[in-house]
Amino acid sequence: MQTIQASGTVDKNGKLTLEKPLNIRDRKVKILVFINDEYDDSEIDEKEWQKAISNNPVYDFLNDLDEDVYPFSDGSLIKKM
Repeated sequence: MQTIQASGTVDKNGKLTLEKPLNIRDRKVKILVFINDEYDDSEIDEKEWQKAISNNPVYDFLNDLDEDVYPFSDGSLIKKM
């Protein structure tokens, strides 16, 4: 049996979302969950949250050029403070 370590979060509905997709397909798996009691969900900082969602395959559809429906001429630039 092969072992793979991955991290993720469990939402309020009990759904597990991994930070990065696993490199396995069409296989049954068993999941062991180790809960980190050192912090709760409210302490996850912005960069950690962005890293988690940027690697989530749920948002892969946004890379599709058909989803890019707004040209740069719409709106105005946002300036950093």
